[in-house]
Amino acid sequence: MDTLKTARFRLGLMLSLSLLLFSCNSSGDKTIQTADTAIKENHAEYEGEHEKASASGLSLNNGAKWQTDKSTRTHVSGLMDSLHAFNAKPPEDHDAYKLFATSMQKEMEGLIKNCKMKGPDHEALHLWLHPVLQDIKNLGTTVTAEQGKKATEKLSRDIEKFNQYFN
Repeated sequence: MDTLKTARFRLGLMLSLSLLLFSCNSSGDKTIQTADTAIKENHAEYEGEHEKASASGLSLNNGAKWQTDKSTRTHVSGLMDSLHAFNAKPPEDHDAYKLFATSMQKEMEGLIKNCKMKGPDHEALHLWLHPVLQDIKNLGTTVTAEQGKKATEKLSRDIEKFNQYFN
């Protein structure tokens, strides 16, 4: 009986991982597309901010940090926790980087879907958000562990900027 439960568990785990790997391999651009769709659905008044973000750059609000809501801070904290845990023992297999990108994407989608911010603070958040979304997309399309490592390093730098610019 115990062997049957173990076999079922392993089969379920293998199927889940196979589906996850398949979805990662077939959805390179899905990462940023899904997040962009969520942004458009939830923040139509800010459509186009991402295009401006890469050109304008992020700065403090007259020397002070921008204000964020609790939901945003919770999701950013989740992103940072996942990143620190992943960086504690970087993998040697590039597929692990793709799985990590999928995990980060889900957290980012939660941040976007639950965002209730408005005004200049929200606009500033979009300036931080765009490079992070691009980093996750790049991480999800790596083909070597070395590329994954470099993409993760860039993602780390960009996510950590949140603490420099936001409360």
